[in-house]
Amino acid sequence: MNPIADEFAIRNLAATYTDAINRRSAEEAAAVYAADGVASLDGGREVPGNKMLKNFQNVLKNLPFVFQMTHSGIVEVDGDTAKARWWLSEVKR
Repeated sequence: MNPIADEFAIRNLAATYTDAINRRSAEEAAAVYAADGVASLDGGREVPGNKMLKNFQNVLKNLPFVFQMTHSGIVEVDGDTAKARWWLSEVKR
């Protein structure tokens, strides 16, 4: 195990997600989620990873414009598990 490589991979995943959202690609945004994972969204709503594609398709179909900026991120790697949290700003119409 290489915790630095693991952290880099997780940070790259966050960047890939933001890039996909900015390009309005529901498929690519959903692809960063593990099928057996869970996304904790604003307001305490949780979406299983295997439902993320439908979630992004529903959200993006109503947004003619979206620009997301990812800010400071915290990544904690502990053996073969990790936790991460990011703050982001989003401009959308």
